[in-house]
Amino acid sequence: MSNNRNNWNDDITDEFDDDNTATETDLLKQLRRLEKEQSKKIKELEQQLTGYKVKERESTVQSVLESMGVNPKIARFIPQDIEVNSETVENWVKENADVFGITLEKQEVPQDLATLRQIDTIAASGQPPIGMDDMMLRIDQAQDASEIISMINGAYEN
Repeated sequence: MSNNRNNWNDDITDEFDDDNTATETDLLKQLRRLEKEQSKKIKELEQQLTGYKVKERESTVQSVLESMGVNPKIARFIPQDIEVNSETVENWVKENADVFGITLEKQEVPQDLATLRQIDTIAASGQPPIGMDDMMLRIDQAQDASEIISMINGAYEN
């Protein structure tokens, strides 16, 4: 009897093995198909991401160059390996301004708060300072802001 039992188990195992082989083959085919689809989708998404990064870079560089009053054609000379943000683009343009013949205007910033207070004090008095005609002439003939500031400081001290 024990021989019959073993034969019966062998028959059952053989049946399951055949089914498993067929099922495993189908599963492998499905997994390979899914893997191909996933790979294709990943490549498409990577291409989209690269496209968005390129557009973002171009947009950032373009806006910074326009805000600085620089010809936007210079964007093609900015190295691809630098991280693009407004600060790095501005620094790059400033460093290479002489190469492109760019003269950047320096923004005048008031020297300090004390100078502004002096101007307010003179303006708030309501009376024209002594020698107003002379001051107007000096203002008209001033070459830069420092001359006007020194004139204001001199007028306030008198």
